[in-house]
Amino acid sequence: MRKPPFVKISIWRTKTLPELKLVFPNAQQMNCGGQVISEIIETCCAHDFTDVVLVHEHRGVPDGLIISHLPFGPTAYFQLLNVVTRHDIKDKKTVGTMPQVYPHLILNNFTTKVLATRRILFWGKSENGLYPLKFSPNSSFHIFPNRVALLGLRVDSSVWHSHLGHPASPTLQFLISHNKLPLSGTKVLCNYVCHSCPLGKSVKLPFSSSMSVSTSPLELIHSDVWSSSNKSISGFSYYVLFVDDFSRYSWIFPMKLKYEVLSFCHI
Repeated sequence: MRKPPFVKISIWRTKTLPELKLVFPNAQQMNCGGQVISEIIETCCAHDFTDVVLVHEHRGVPDGLIISHLPFGPTAYFQLLNVVTRHDIKDKKTVGTMPQVYPHLILNNFTTKVLATRRILFWGKSENGLYPLKFSPNSSFHIFPNRVALLGLRVDSSVWHSHLGHPASPTLQFLISHNKLPLSGTKVLCNYVCHSCPLGKSVKLPFSSSMSVSTSPLELIHSDVWSSSNKSISGFSYYVLFVDDFSRYSWIFPMKLKYEVLSFCHI
């Protein structure tokens, strides 16, 4: 059975630790001190860690990253260049609070996906917790207020039948031709049979008149069992209803099989 991730972060200094704790929120941290890498790996293996992240620093600036999957690897080595952490930024308002600017470390087969152009699309300051997009006049991105662009797609007449409230074929043909709705076919399907229309338009016969009179609750109980055309998310296909003749109080019990009605008769 595959173990859940249990990450140990080893670092020589503590200033970078808050940044890494955001990337690995469930990890445990450890100050390397005078330990060598082999001793750290042996300690992590002895305590059932699945991964270890080693951050190497030079004068307080991270310059190397080692990620190893325990106990037999693989191990990836990364060189960190021009790293700037949050505690190095003097104006904290430009980057927002910790939850607003969440760092993401995306590794796929130990390679980082970076766009080939390395182009920055947008940048700006946070204003009241939001990041508004402001375009310069010379920008290649333009915003036209009160302008809407729509893309039309030709669909089958059965789709229009569902979108327009399940009208009859003559009504559907009139709506499509009068409003010039995009249609994938050449004409409306006259012999199309909708699955929902017969179910929605069917009428159940009323109950016959009853001469029975109840004078107290639970003296007379009416019961009915019916099935659903589609199973519910929990897998129920049948329902049994009990109605108290005196108080009109009702009980509804879902069932997966019809014979389960017998289990409710003793209630």
